[in-house]
Amino acid sequence: MFDTKFRRIASSFVLAGTACVLSACVADSGSNSSGANTSSAPATTSSSPVTPPISSAQTASSAAAGFNPPPEETPGEPTLALAINAGGEAAMLDGIQYQADAYFSGGLTYTNTNEIAGTNEDAVYQSERYEDSSYAIPVANGTYNVRFNFSETYHDAVGSRIFNVIIEGQNRLSNVDIFRAVGFNAAMVEQVSDITVDDGTLNIDFQSVTALAKVTGIVIYKQDSVQSHADIGKAIFDVQCATCHAADTKGVGTRADESGHNLPSLIATIEATMPPPGFEAAFGTCDAECSYYTAKYIASVNPFIGRPIPGPEPDAPIADIAPLPPVMSRLSKLEYNNTVRDLFGINSNPADALPQDTYGQFKNDNASLTVTSVAIEKFFEAAEDIATEVVEAAAGGNRTVIGCDITNASCAQTVINTLGVKVWRRPLSNAESDGLLALYNDVQGVTGNRATSMTALLRSLLFSPNFIYRPEIDQNLNSTTAQPLNAYELASRLSYFLWASTPDDQLLSAAANGSLLNDATIRSQVARMLEDPKAETLVDGFAMTWLDFDKFFSHDVDVDQFPQYTDEVKANLLAETENFLHHIVRDNRPLSEILNANYTYLNERVANYYGVQGVSGNSFRLYEWPAGSKRKGLMGHASALTVHSHPAATSPVKRGTWVMDRFLCDRPPEPSADVIANFPDIPSGLDPREISELHKESSAVCTSCHAYVDPIGYGMENFNPVGQWRDRYTINDRVVDSSAELPTGEPFSSLTELADILAPKGEVSICSIGYAMSYALGRRATTVFVPGVNSADYPAVYDIYQKTLDSAHSMHDVFTEIALSPAFRTRLGANTGSQQP
Repeated sequence: MFDTKFRRIASSFVLAGTACVLSACVADSGSNSSGANTSSAPATTSSSPVTPPISSAQTASSAAAGFNPPPEETPGEPTLALAINAGGEAAMLDGIQYQADAYFSGGLTYTNTNEIAGTNEDAVYQSERYEDSSYAIPVANGTYNVRFNFSETYHDAVGSRIFNVIIEGQNRLSNVDIFRAVGFNAAMVEQVSDITVDDGTLNIDFQSVTALAKVTGIVIYKQDSVQSHADIGKAIFDVQCATCHAADTKGVGTRADESGHNLPSLIATIEATMPPPGFEAAFGTCDAECSYYTAKYIASVNPFIGRPIPGPEPDAPIADIAPLPPVMSRLSKLEYNNTVRDLFGINSNPADALPQDTYGQFKNDNASLTVTSVAIEKFFEAAEDIATEVVEAAAGGNRTVIGCDITNASCAQTVINTLGVKVWRRPLSNAESDGLLALYNDVQGVTGNRATSMTALLRSLLFSPNFIYRPEIDQNLNSTTAQPLNAYELASRLSYFLWASTPDDQLLSAAANGSLLNDATIRSQVARMLEDPKAETLVDGFAMTWLDFDKFFSHDVDVDQFPQYTDEVKANLLAETENFLHHIVRDNRPLSEILNANYTYLNERVANYYGVQGVSGNSFRLYEWPAGSKRKGLMGHASALTVHSHPAATSPVKRGTWVMDRFLCDRPPEPSADVIANFPDIPSGLDPREISELHKESSAVCTSCHAYVDPIGYGMENFNPVGQWRDRYTINDRVVDSSAELPTGEPFSSLTELADILAPKGEVSICSIGYAMSYALGRRATTVFVPGVNSADYPAVYDIYQKTLDSAHSMHDVFTEIALSPAFRTRLGANTGSQQP
């Protein structure tokens, strides 16, 4: 009963990524269910609160009135403490006097008289120390930066000389390869910062990996010993908080509620809830001052504090939904090929010859679709080839495209009036029409050949920016306000959103009569377009990229360890996912089913791979997982499990990051160089979960990130690197444990339980709608809510979320509401000064 009561208290802990295990907390704090003291009580525990280790000037209790912290001191520039010439003689370089290293132990020395490129005074670089060597340099305690001078005057191949630099027992420079960095007979400098010395000696070791380690000079700078507010907070945290909030399985300040924390809310929460009732005697009270400093420390080590996340309410009225910046949207290679197919019936994919697009979030990302001189040449060649093919077909009697007899002089005007509207996706102005006809007549006057003249006319239509781009042009170029799209511009946005192709005759007709500007017409057109087979591009162009399958075939698997993962199996596993997503989109299923669907699509090969009986044939069919199945939704697909693993081992971090990024829009930051440098050495025989737990112990930053990311990845650990079930790890025969607890407090013990927890979360739907909005707009939409900050797109995303609640955010409803959104139907004026980000 006692334990149950305090577990309820623990569930309100908002500083840790998971609720503190109270049995551990109570034991650590010197209490048990009978209230007796135990021998494990910390030395600082007493009947009175623990005094925070801060100065008397800062200790005035101000819990009621708040706390105004003193200005934070800024460290000054590091000061030169010592410079050593590794070759042994005193030398001057760049104004720094290098001492001889005769007083420091080390390996062999060697003096090279070669000139070294790029140096004015090269004495330091001509004096070199070889072999593994150690320096024990007497310095005052404090924090230091060390700059290392290196040169390569002997080895002239990559990998010939590789070494590590160990500082204060930590590997701070790994696999230094001077030749790879600067080449032969050249010098380089590397700097390592934030080195703490607390024993009066700075220890530096050079350890060879390949051939001899080598250094020419060492320059040591001392940093100011300014105590930051985070440093003060760490001292409080270590005494009063670490028992529960820095335990091996707990995060430091990781998000425990769905709204997240910025610094002010974290301060307020600590003051209001920490420590929980009944724990004051063990851990001390924490007033406004204590809460401020503690929060500053947590924020300094937890990269999630203050990061925007999908929130429950928009920060601006729906009426203030931001329109798009003015932009020229270039056709992507996929859009170009689809457009040519639908205009001319050409399936040869002429855009494949264009330079490879460098795209951002999606392949239609406007900011990435630039045009180079090479691309211009290729666009011209494509226009020439297409025009030639169409005219040759017309000359042979096929008038499907041109629609008139090309030997007739009036055919040119017919093509301009009819085909021109389709190619440029709008009516041509009189000046544009006259210019094209003049071009046709000029070529005809020179060649006397109607086919050649028609080819030139079509080539001009296809090589025009009006075809290669989707321009949206203000009637008033001085406009500074939001502008509604005209009907033809809206037709293009709709067709390239839902079909990745050009508007068809029905869309152009609705644009011509103006009805496309009406909500009812948009709804009916979207419904029609989603029934068209061309809407399959929403899977191929949108969903497969959103959900990270565009890199599936480039993912490497250790086939020696997993020979069952053949190329044929690989293709079928991806086909399972494609069929599943086509069903979700085509049959208008709720967004949540992507995560918790109790079905998939199997053929005989995939069924055998999963160990499922009773499925035969090569064709895929819908298969409902029986009760108690181990798979559910997309997280249960071997394709997803494989592409987010290492070649020979699973990765809770990669799998957890995938879910956070693609379903929660809350991708964790990449580890910094310092974090990577401090990664612990991994003993052999550890399984992926043990390795992740070991990373947590590296630093508070590692702890907070891993406590936030790893639980989701743990839920998928029962599936090996190629997505097949396992009960035990091969590497150590340990039983696989897929149980964990989300930072929001929900426990689970399997992938299916995890899927059921994640699927109904509001932020999953909001994030998914945000990805769809990004694809529709051709730019990355802001899918997060930042309190007090006017987000560019979040109000529009949240509006769509609200309007599709009744259908559980079914796919067709989401696409329809995006098409109706002011964010989709308007853009900023040409003279707003805003440009496409």
